[in-house]
Amino acid sequence: MINWEDEAIILKVTAFGESAAIVNIFTEKNGKYAGLVRGAKSQAMRSLLQIGNKVKATWRARLSEHLGTFKLEPIKSIATNFFDDPLKLLGLTSAVAIIDQALPDREPAAEVWHGLLALLDTITDYDEYIWLAAYIRWEIGFLGETGFKLGLDKCVVTGDVEDLSFVSPKSGCAVSDVAGEQYRDKLLPLPSFLTSKGFKAPKEFSEGLQLTEYFFKRHVFGVYNKPVPSPRQRLFERVEMLNAD
Repeated sequence: MINWEDEAIILKVTAFGESAAIVNIFTEKNGKYAGLVRGAKSQAMRSLLQIGNKVKATWRARLSEHLGTFKLEPIKSIATNFFDDPLKLLGLTSAVAIIDQALPDREPAAEVWHGLLALLDTITDYDEYIWLAAYIRWEIGFLGETGFKLGLDKCVVTGDVEDLSFVSPKSGCAVSDVAGEQYRDKLLPLPSFLTSKGFKAPKEFSEGLQLTEYFFKRHVFGVYNKPVPSPRQRLFERVEMLNAD
């Protein structure tokens, strides 16, 4: 018998049979794992098996390659904090869907784990003008952890660190206003809040999500002919509505 214990975030729950579920979790030390949870349709387990909840997970299997079973115990209820805030709930579901669909199984990703916990705390404690900026920075960090690091600290052409306005779709590096002006139609906008200019307008959140989505499609999901997760698309659509307020 093989087993381990770890802290985890619930990523996905899929009904299995009459009373069980296949549950995907993201753990601190063991990465992304799936396992069978028996009695998943009981009232207590339905409350526990909410996307984003933090749990103590015990995984057991006869062989390491088996699906195995989970025993899950509550640590912190997160999802219930967002039930009356659709935008925050989309931020939560988008982040966990990206992890669930982009990370390989059973490979530790400590930086992604700690980044996710920090993001969930920020979404919980702050309004959208703070947590959306943190969310976009989290996606940028996630891209870096999966092998494509954006270089947004200086202009790839001139080396300048001021007046950064664009991002090269090929290199993922920043381009200054002067260097990129004549190529602006071929470059991606760089939101001001990601530069020394600071936040100026809500439209920057849409620009930030478009920026990371471009590289998600090209370097993460597109590599496997997979679409960007639907919760991520719904988040973008909801954020677009902020521009009209």
